[in-house]
Amino acid sequence: MSSTENRSVRFVASIFIFVILYVTISLSLFTFSMIEIQRGVPHSDAVLRTYQRYLYHKGWRDVYQSRRERMEFDEELLYKPKYGQFAFNNLEYKTFLTFGPEGRISGNTISNNRPGIAVLGDSHAMGFGVNDSETFAARLEKKLNRRVYNLGVSSYGTYRELLRLQKSGLLDRIDTVVIQYCENDLEENEAKLVDRSPARPE
Repeated sequence: MSSTENRSVRFVASIFIFVILYVTISLSLFTFSMIEIQRGVPHSDAVLRTYQRYLYHKGWRDVYQSRRERMEFDEELLYKPKYGQFAFNNLEYKTFLTFGPEGRISGNTISNNRPGIAVLGDSHAMGFGVNDSETFAARLEKKLNRRVYNLGVSSYGTYRELLRLQKSGLLDRIDTVVIQYCENDLEENEAKLVDRSPARPE
């Protein structure tokens, strides 16, 4: 075998070994990251954090509105929260969310009959990752000593938020509406504007 052939064989062998090592190390890190996520242990190391973020967003993350036991079909809203208390856990939190006919329940006791406030919004208003008493609606309610109806639902755009308020039966019991807006609401709102026609008076 000539020296040129020897160099070619060594080069191919080096590439093969490199690929095997790369795959082995990647699989090891991936497996370790998966085990750590199952244990609820986040890592600050850049490589492990990248693997964990990938795993989290590709299947380990629980999205509140994705579970049938927590949501029910609605002909106009597509889905709405079921009534009751539901566990909602992810790597960074363990929470319980309680819903009733008037939205997410705060647990606060209000000592007057003043008109209430309706809070509309998406997951930020609903309180994604916090317990019932920790939502900004619950804190506002406690601070003002006025009933605050938290009608926020994860992933709703402004159109569905306003429709949920209209369907809630609360309009004659409130004098203020707070709308929490997020930039990802724009897509749904624009789609609704395009869809609007004289045949859709809403």
